[in-house]
Amino acid sequence: MTMALEKILDAFSGYLRHEIEEGRGRVDLDPATLNALRNPQPAAPPTPKQATSNAATVKTRDSMQAIARNVEACTRCELCKTRTRSVPGQGSQQPEIAFIGDGPGQDEDQQGQAFVGRAGELLTKMINAMGYTRDDVWIGNIVKCRPPNDRMPTDKEIETCIAHAKAQLAILQPKVIICLGATATKALLGTSLDITALRGQWQSYDGIDVMPTFHPELLLRDATSAETKQAKRNTWEDLQAVLKKLGRPLPVRGK
Repeated sequence: MTMALEKILDAFSGYLRHEIEEGRGRVDLDPATLNALRNPQPAAPPTPKQATSNAATVKTRDSMQAIARNVEACTRCELCKTRTRSVPGQGSQQPEIAFIGDGPGQDEDQQGQAFVGRAGELLTKMINAMGYTRDDVWIGNIVKCRPPNDRMPTDKEIETCIAHAKAQLAILQPKVIICLGATATKALLGTSLDITALRGQWQSYDGIDVMPTFHPELLLRDATSAETKQAKRNTWEDLQAVLKKLGRPLPVRGK
């Protein structure tokens, strides 16, 4: 059993136990079932190293899909009554970077995909400016259903829902988490500090480097204001710091 497979299975097992303890009558896999997965039998690959990588990818995909199904079926808070679709998150199953926001908006609620509205369009530009595509990273939220009128999720809603996001991050094991905005940063890091005090300062979550930065929604406000222009400059500095941490080249803006 490789370390990667062990981490995936342990993370998913812990998530399933949490689901059962929270009163879910049915989950996609019972924790006991995972014991049968601890000795995977992949199809004959060209090399043992490829076999290990393929097996880990399959386990990641299956675990993430199971969490997505649990999110879709979740009725633990009032948001289930007003959602159109749940938004579990999407992207690479082996990401260097995971972007985490607060919760879905109207466009996300309609499509079931994270960050697809105006803020999502800007996030795509930010990701591209870093030299990645959306398929190269993972994108999700702390809360998986849209709060009415696109308000911020309440503390109770975050407390109820955050286990899904934490399980996803434990399975994906990105090298860096980029927290988008105050709500995601405070929820994931368990801090009361404001985003203006935290952005640009490296933090840590469960052994993973975390870069807090401004939410794209903030950057879409009055484009002519000095505050918005400064926020954009600060955000680009934060993204460049992530690239430096990952040993990636720093793109030249405008090219």
